Amino acid sequence: MDIGHTHSLHLPIMVICIIWNRKKQSHLEKKLKGGPAMPCVWCDAEATHESVKDCYWILPDGKKAVQITEVPAIECPACGTYVLEATSQLIEEKLYWHDVAALGSVFSYSALMKAPRVQNWFLK
Repeated sequence: MDIGHTHSLHLPIMVICIIWNRKKQSHLEKKLKGGPAMPCVWCDAEATHESVKDCYWILPDGKKAVQITEVPAIECPACGTYVLEATSQLIEEKLYWHDVAALGSVFSYSALMKAPRVQNWFLK
């Protein structure tokens, strides 16, 4: 059995799952903005609601971890609390492009959103 052939059979299924999950998350984000009710991204439970969660992130240099408090999240009675992919991507971008050194190792989501952008990222 050719390993490359087996791997190529699984790739389309993985891509379809990723697209399907992103589509469900975009519906959930519409729900949070006042759109129609959307079930949980993971288990399809109907009783989801907005929440906040304290999270840990590794800084882009890979040398230090920080705790970000009060991150917007979704709370599901069956799955627990999770952060949407769009929120996670926004945090990653802010950690990379903004000066978070002055914030310390524990800071809030709102403080991260207000952090100044690095003007010359070559010096970061």
